[in-house]
Parts: sequence; structure tokens; C-alpha cells
Amino acid sequence: MDLLKIGGLVLLLLLWMAGTVSAQSTEVLWWELEHPDRYVNGYNDPDRDIWEVRNEAELLRRRLGQPKRLLLHQGSFPAAGGQDERSAEQLRQVRIWLIGPDGSRQAVPLQNGGDSIAVEVPEAAAASGIYLLGGHFAAGAQDVDGDGVSEQVHYYGKLLLRHGSNDVSNGGERQVFINAEDMPLEVGPIQSSRYSGTIQIAHRPHTMAVFYRGQPLAGAEVTVFTERGWQKTLLTDDDGRFVVVPTESRSAERNCEHYLYVVQHHDRQRGEYHCASMPMIVDPPWPEWSHYNSTFTIWTLVGTLFAALLALLLISRQRRRKQARLARFRGASCA
Repeated sequence: MDLLKIGGLVLLLLLWMAGTVSAQSTEVLWWELEHPDRYVNGYNDPDRDIWEVRNEAELLRRRLGQPKRLLLHQGSFPAAGGQDERSAEQLRQVRIWLIGPDGSRQAVPLQNGGDSIAVEVPEAAAASGIYLLGGHFAAGAQDVDGDGVSEQVHYYGKLLLRHGSNDVSNGGERQVFINAEDMPLEVGPIQSSRYSGTIQIAHRPHTMAVFYRGQPLAGAEVTVFTERGWQKTLLTDDDGRFVVVPTESRSAERNCEHYLYVVQHHDRQRGEYHCASMPMIVDPPWPEWSHYNSTFTIWTLVGTLFAALLALLLISRQRRRKQARLARFRGASCA
């Protein structure tokens, strides 16, 4: 009987701990870029020809020079709907800032519109480059692990934005990571591509890193969430880095997908709990040949017509030569 009681208590404890972990996992502060398909190119869409791709590229350049609307969420990913009153009240307490390509920093006010809380950044006249949007919510003292000791809980949300139509000079880590004072725990990409980590391509390896108070965080568990409900946990190496290979998933609504990278760290020495997130647009792989189909067809037709015309010219020239030789032969015979 005692064993049954002990087993029941253990089961209740496990269920309670599972509920605690589940509650922790839903309390994530994260950004959502509205209409993300407007900010990716159409090179990977096999249904578009070269002219549609060129027109889309021109529209993309214009959109990149306009303010982007970003929704702020606190809860599970993806968002199930509008924010409830409690979450909305908490979101109004979030401290938000924007760091420009030159390192300048400015506070960003929240916009209350219906059941969503959002920001629109940067301004249309802002300098071209990569912008870092950060958010910090101090939730106060909470017992996050159920050990009877309260920790100071902090949530961070970060997003990288590409603004402007000009080519941007990318500097790698310094442009895609915020400093330790503003965001002690941070996850982000390690790369120096033309996009500076603002998007990822499916089926290609991407190196990312986790920093805590400015230092690489080894052994950190990074959970990757997708809009389809798939998730995976990755561990950082001794340099605080990990490699992720996104998978392709074309939805019916758009030609890209949202991923969310979440990392948690419990600093028992300081009595702090930190949770940081960063969303990422995942683009399907680019078939390098697909958007050249129309061009290949056009040049094949042009080449065929040119070859046919050249053949006709050669045949005509040969006939004229034969006729000239025949005329000279007849003239010589008559003489």
C-alpha cells in the first residue's frame, strides 16, 4: 500500500513538473513579420517565368525600402489568434529598441490595433542596411523549476530586418548580434551572406550561435519550432555554435515558412532565468535552372531560326555559283 502511495505521489510530481515545463515553453516572446512572402524573391517558384521573376524582383526592391509591420507575441508558436487581455497588458510593458546599420539605437513605440500589438520599422527614409529589432520583458520573480526558489525571469525577442534597395556590406557576427547588456541571452546566425542571416534556404546547412552575457554558451539546448508543428532540439558545441538544416515546406498561402529558434538558460548563481527567441524566414531551395526555362526556350528558337537562315543563305550562294559556272561554260562552248 505504501508503494502504491509513493508511486502515486511520484506520478503526480512528474505530471506537475511536465505542466511546469509546458508552461515555460509557451511563455516565449517572439516577433512575427507580417506577409513574409513579400520580402523573399520568386527564384524558387517553378511556376514563374523569367519575366515574372524580374517583375517580382523589382517589387521586392520597393518593398524592402518600405516600413515593415511586425506583430509582437507572447505565447506558443505559431500564434493561434489575437492576444488575450492578460498577454496584451504584458506586451505593453515590453521594452523595444531598434539598432541601425551604423550602430545607432532608438526606442520603438508599440501600436495597438484591434487584437494585435505591433510596430512598423524602419522609416522609409532610413538608411539601407541590416536592422536589429530587440524586445525585453522582465516578468519579475517566479519559481520556474518548482524547487521553491524564485528566480528573476527575463524574456527576449529579436528579429533581423533588411531595409533598402542597395547592396549592403555585411560584417557577420557584429551586425547580427546585440550586446550583452541589452540582451544577455541571444541566439542568431553566423554568416556573411548578402542577406546577413535574414533568411535561410531549405536543405542547406546554416551555422548559428548562442551567447550568454557576451560569451559563447556551450551545451545550450536550442529548440526549433516550425509552423507545421514540427520541432527539434539542437545542442551548441564548445564555441556555442550549432548547425541547422531547415526542411522544405511550401504552404498553399505562400512560398516560404516561418521558423522560431528558442533557447533557455537558468543561471542559478545569479538567480536568473532567461528565454530568448529569434524567428527566421525559410525559403525553399532555389533550383538554379528553373527560372532560366523561358530564356533557354527563347534562345533555342532564335538559334534555330538563325541556323535555318544561314543554311538558306549558303544554299542560295551555292546555287548562284553553279549558275555562274554553267553560264561561263556555255559561253566558252559557243565561242
